[in-house]
Amino acid sequence: MTSKTSLPIFWRDPRMPYVELRKVEDGRQVNYALHSHTQWSLGAITAGKSTYRYREDLYIARYLDEQVTEEISLDTLCKRFGYSSGYLIRAFSQHFGMTPHAYLLNRRIQLGRTQLKTGKAIADVAQNVGFADQPHFQRVFKRHMAATPNQYRRTLVNQ
Repeated sequence: MTSKTSLPIFWRDPRMPYVELRKVEDGRQVNYALHSHTQWSLGAITAGKSTYRYREDLYIARYLDEQVTEEISLDTLCKRFGYSSGYLIRAFSQHFGMTPHAYLLNRRIQLGRTQLKTGKAIADVAQNVGFADQPHFQRVFKRHMAATPNQYRRTLVNQ
C-alpha cells in the first residue's frame, strides 16, 4: 500500500525540454502553485479533483486582442472562460502585470498610436479603436503616453 504523502514522479526527455509528465498518487495532496513555465501545463488526476487549470490567461489576452475594438465586460470574460471575476483578475494580473481592462485599454492605445502615425483624424482614431468618444480617447492616451494625441503626433513630425 502506498502512502498518501508519496512524492510525485516526474518524467522529462531532454529532446522535449518543455514537456513534463507527472504521476501523482492522490491529486488532493498536490498544491498547484504556479510552475516555472508560464505557457501551459497538462495533467490528469484520477483520485480526487484537480483545482489547477490550463493557464488560460494567454487565451484571454488573445481574445482581448481579437476583440480590441469591442466593448467587453468582465462578466462576458468570466462566462466565456469559466472563472470568477476575482480569480480572473488575479490570475491575469499576475501574468501580465495589469487587469484585463487595463490590458484592453493599453492595446487600444497601441492601435491608436499606429493610426495616428498614418495621419488619421483623432476623432476617427478614437472611434476606430473602440473608445466611446474623442475626449475619452484623449484622456486615456495622455495617461498612458504622458502626451495628448496632438502632442504625440507633433513629436513624430519632429523626428
